[in-house]
Formats: sequence, C-alpha cells, structure tokens
Amino acid sequence: MLCVSFTKAQSWSQVDEGYQGSPTCIGVFNGELYLGANFPSNSGFNGIAKWNGTGWLALGTGIVQQLVTSMEWYNGKLYSGGQFGTAGGSPASNIACWNGSTWSALGSGIASPCNINSMTVYNNELYVGGWITTAGGLSMKNIARWNGTAWSTVGAGIESTGQVYSMAVYNGALYVAGNFWNVSGVPAYSMARWNGSSWSVTGIGVGMANPSSPGVVYSMIVYNGQLYAGGNFAWAGNTGNLINGLARWNGSSWSPVGTGLSNGYVTGLTIHNGELIVCGHFTSIGGVTALNIAKWNGSSWSALGSGTPEVLDSKQNGNHLMCSYNNDLFAMGRFYTPDLIEVPDRLARWTNCPIPFAVINTTSNTNICSGQTALLTSNLGPGISYQWYRNGTVISGATSSSYTAGLSGSYYCAQHTACGDDISNYIMLIPNYNVVTLNLKIYLEGFYQGGGTMLSTLYDLFTNGIGTNSNPTATDTITINLWSNNTDSLAAVNPGHSVRVVLHNDGTASCTFYACSLTGNPYYIAVKSRNAVETWSKIPINLNASVSYNFTTSLSQAYNDGINPPMKSVGGGIFAFYSGDVNQDGGIDGNDMNDIDNNSNGFGYHVSDLNGDLGTDGNDMNLVDNNVTLGLFYARPY
Repeated sequence: MLCVSFTKAQSWSQVDEGYQGSPTCIGVFNGELYLGANFPSNSGFNGIAKWNGTGWLALGTGIVQQLVTSMEWYNGKLYSGGQFGTAGGSPASNIACWNGSTWSALGSGIASPCNINSMTVYNNELYVGGWITTAGGLSMKNIARWNGTAWSTVGAGIESTGQVYSMAVYNGALYVAGNFWNVSGVPAYSMARWNGSSWSVTGIGVGMANPSSPGVVYSMIVYNGQLYAGGNFAWAGNTGNLINGLARWNGSSWSPVGTGLSNGYVTGLTIHNGELIVCGHFTSIGGVTALNIAKWNGSSWSALGSGTPEVLDSKQNGNHLMCSYNNDLFAMGRFYTPDLIEVPDRLARWTNCPIPFAVINTTSNTNICSGQTALLTSNLGPGISYQWYRNGTVISGATSSSYTAGLSGSYYCAQHTACGDDISNYIMLIPNYNVVTLNLKIYLEGFYQGGGTMLSTLYDLFTNGIGTNSNPTATDTITINLWSNNTDSLAAVNPGHSVRVVLHNDGTASCTFYACSLTGNPYYIAVKSRNAVETWSKIPINLNASVSYNFTTSLSQAYNDGINPPMKSVGGGIFAFYSGDVNQDGGIDGNDMNDIDNNSNGFGYHVSDLNGDLGTDGNDMNLVDNNVTLGLFYARPY
C-alpha cells in the first residue's frame, strides 16, 4: 500500500511533534516560547510545555490531563488559564501561575464551567476574559481582573450570554471584543472600551449584514499605531461603513486594510518581522490570492508561501493561534490532505531559511516479488542531503534523492539542510501479494437520516467551496483495519493491514488490500471513524478475493464484550456505530462534551460535528449527552 504525505509550502515545516499532542494555545513570554496542548498521558507533558529550540520541556508536573487555552506574563510570572482543577499537583480552579519552579493558584480562582479565551495586562492588573461567572468568589460577567492578591469586577462587565474572545491595550485604554450585545447595561456591538473606571462603546462596534445583529471579533492587535480587529463581520463603527472581516481603528474611526477580504473571515492576528500576519478562512485578500494566511506590510498585501491547507480555526483564542519567535512564525491549527482526510491538530513553523518537508513516492508496483525492484524517489530542494532507511535501519551508501529497492520492507528518507531536518512518509514494499477487495456496510449514528441513508457531508463541503469530493454520495472517511491471531498480535500497537476509504450515504465502503498471505486467513475487521466509537466484527472473517460484511443488520455482527450493546439501534432493525468519541480515546465521556463545547458554533469539517451538518451545536452535544450515560467504550477481543 502506498502512503502519500500531503504537501505544503517549502518554508512551512512541522515543529518537533514527539509529544503527539493537539495544540490549544501558543505565545512568547519573557523571550521564551510556550505551548498549551492536549498531551496524551504517556507524553511526559501535562497541559503546557516550553520550547528550547529543538524540543519541549515540562513545567514541573504541569496541568494534568486538562486544557490550557490562554497565557499571559504578569509580575514576572507566567499565567495560564483554561479548564482544569489542579496545577503542579495542587488545587487551582481554571487559572494558575508559574514562577519558574512551582505552580500556584490565584485565590479561589475562576469557577467552573468557564471558558478563558484571553488575558492581558492593563494598569498593572491582569485582565481575564471569556465566559466567566465567578472569580475569587465574586459574581462576574465574562471579564475579571487580578491585582496580584485579589480578584475584582470590571464595572458591570459584559452581558452574561456573550463571550470575550480578545483584549488589547490601545491609546491608554483597554479594548475588549468578542460576541456580545451590551456592556455594563449599554447596547454594544461585540466591542467596548474600558478606561480603568468606566466603559464606553461609541463608534467602535462591528456588525453583520443585518444591521441589528452584532458581528464577532476573534482577535485584536496593535500594529503601526493602529488597532487591528479580525473576525466575522460586515461593517465597523456604523452600518454604512462596510468592512468585511478585518478593520483598523485609529482612535476615532474605522477603515479597511487595503481592499481587505472579499469573502471569509479572520481568526488570528500576530506581528512577524515587522509585518501583520492574518490567518483565517479565505482564498484572497486585498485582491491577492492567499490561502487562509497572508501578510500586510502597512501598505500592501502578499501571500505567505502557498498558505495552509485549512483554516487555523480555534476562534475563541485568536490571539494565541500564532506567534513570532527567533525570526520564525509559529502557527497552530488543523490541516487536511488534498482529499480532505483530517490530520491531527498540529504545530507548524514558517521560516525564511527553508526546512525540508520530505516526501517520497514511487511509480513502481509496491507489491514486490522476488527478483523485482521498485524505484523510490524523494522531492528535490536546494542544499538538501539524503539518507535512505529500510525497516528503521540506515541503508549504507543510499544518499541520493532516489533509491532502487529490491527487498520488501518499510522505506523512508531522511532529509537534512543547514536549517533543519525532516523524515518522509513511509512506503511499504510487500512481497508476493494477494489482492483482497473488502465491501462493507456501516452506518454512523449521528449521520443516519433514516430510510437507509446518511448525510453526504463530504459532498456538502464541496458544494460550500471548502471540499474537493464532488461525489454526491460521499459522506465521510473511515479507516478499516485488519487484525489476525494468525499473523499479528491483537494487542499490537498497529494492525496487520490498514486503509482509509470514503463511506457513502447508503452505508457502503469498498477498499482493496495488497499483501502476502491474506487470502484463506481469518481477520477481524475493525472500523474507525473520526468521531464514532471504534467497532469490530463479531468474529474473524476468512478473506478471499472479494468479501462482503454488513454491520447494519444485527447486533451480532459486531464484537460484544458483554458490557454494552456494541452498536446503536436506529430503528427498523438497523444498527449504527455510536457517535460521540470526539477525541478518539475509545470512549464517550465528559472530555468529548468539552471538545464540542469548545468548538461550539464552528462551521466546516470538524471532529466535533457528530451529525455531519457542518456545524457544531446543541444537536451534537445531545448525541454525546445521550451516550455518556451508557458508559460506552470500544469492545475489542483482547
């Protein structure tokens, strides 16, 4: 099977991801780069880490198995906010500070539930914004301040039904923005100004095409003496001042940034090498073609390489999506392959000194028989040196951009330049192969519409201009794994064989496996979806040239561990895979609910969209809520 890596601009490179975590916020404080991430329990990191130039360092015992969404430097300490109950092993309610050696709480902290989206320092106090109801035991409305010893309110605060997404200090005042209708009881359009003692809103709001509806501001930053605001809005200051998604404030009026966005929205802003970097969801800006990320030098727009394959889309903490560090731009976000298969959230780096992004391919048959060879080729680039590996071992003398392989095994190429290193994707050469076509039928609970059909989500993405699958029956992608007691251990880290395929709206999916000794041997069929519970066939299935297996007809078609029914009855004698395992840890629990809540109102191809309608909302939360009570976890035959 040929493994193909997705492409990106030459100067975009993957930051060391040995931690295998999903980043949640990033920033530079006191000259050092910090990352908040959802680290797995075996990574050695908890919630937050610091970059030393080549790898990540832990901050004590960190913030265990919880979420850090905002950071700020205040009074010589790093402050971290999010959703957690402990820091450094001691109680800390959703906010804590690190003095370089130990963590400490901020009084009784900020009460749960909450979202902490932004922090900044103003008038020697730390301001915290988001969705906040209580801090230090005091009633708050989405914004609070800490003076180093105690919490206090910020006037009458922001309306309780809204949220603060971003804050910035400009011309001696604190500007607060997000998604809200009023501040301190006065009508406002998602933006307000605090002078240290009172609020004002005159002339600074943003709104949508419907004049009575406020817009949303995800990020603000001061650049070249003006305050820039990015988000999802159609006017700024007044309904006649039409500005889409990105505007600048000079202290008295709003103006567009060049000719600005023609469509889409902005999620993040930062400054890098004296230029304003803008990221979001767009295809052009200022008349310049730019895929989701671009730069503004104060007078004109230009693209940043070939952009990013998908929007950097953690909207609630837009000021923590990107940062500039050691002349490199660091950006976190979600990336996709060209056929819209999701790659886990990751951290990327843009550098003017290109770091290689290694990719290998072959036009030869990868199912190699005795006496045959396969030509493997790597991408080319200036100043790159090459080293080929087979099964993880250096191939002596294989140091050119291509290699002719005559043995089966797993091959990859390591690339090196003066600026950095990268390891390519793997290509597996398989000897004396069998060809097995596997035809499956499955339904996903959330996508199922009744009558034997599901939503065509991938096709809906295409019709909305953000997808590439033009097949009207394309629902989603699934991973099909084969496990066998005869040839590999069921408890092994990886299955014996694996393939990613498109699932169609009638529940069908077809794939072909090429491998030795497949036919005539029994294999369990295990199916994984991006947000459903992994489900296995009841028993190992004997494989031949063409095999069909239907999960939908009976509970007895899926492996049952005797704890819970292995699938969900969706009526009419039809069964579907349980929806709700958003973080793919094998079960459906409160962590999945948190992931949906954090991405509420998001639009697009997200793991939090359980019903395939391209939005994350209460319908998705209801699916998880209904399944949480069952204590669901995947059932495996070991």
